[in-house]
This record gives sequence, C-alpha cells and structure tokens, in this order.
Amino acid sequence: MSTNVLNTPSGTVLIVGASRGLGHAMAAEFLRKGWNVVGTIRKGSGRTKLHDLTDEFEGRLEIETVDICEPDQVAALRDRLSGRVFDICSSMPALATTRLKRSPM
Repeated sequence: MSTNVLNTPSGTVLIVGASRGLGHAMAAEFLRKGWNVVGTIRKGSGRTKLHDLTDEFEGRLEIETVDICEPDQVAALRDRLSGRVFDICSSMPALATTRLKRSPM
C-alpha cells in the first residue's frame, strides 16, 4: 500500500516565491492538507495573498522576506532558517513580464 506524501500532514514545506501565482496556490494547498508552510515574499511587497492565508491557518504559516537576486538577502534567510528541517523545498521565482532586448551575436 503506497502513501501519498501530500496527504500525510505534519511536515513543513519551504516555498520560495509564495506571494502569488503557483507558489501561493501550492502554499494554500499544503496548508489545507495540514502541512506547516514557510513562504517567502520580496521585501516591499506589501500585503499579499499569502498574508491572507495567515488569518485562515493561524500558527501554521510563517512569512519570510527575501529577494533571491540579492546574495546578502539569501545568506540572511539561510541564517534565519538555520537548524530548521524542511520535508519539501520549492522555488517559484517570478518571471520577467517585459521584453528583454537581445544582444547582437
């Protein structure tokens, strides 16, 4: 008999980029299934959809701030989470929505 890990609550998930979109949907689903979630947002994001989940799942959701393009912020997050054990880690970085200028080859 196999057990689906998502349906076995009590673990902790780290989701980098959980303020909206797929990362937010994953955080919400893990919380609904009984998991604890540490979700990250970028500093200056204001109140996000992830914040709304803290009211519904009190005590099971922690929000951390980090910009993964800034090495100092990544190091600080590592230090804050040092010693923690995560059963699942996921990274959902934002995508650029503007056209990038191509360099001539």
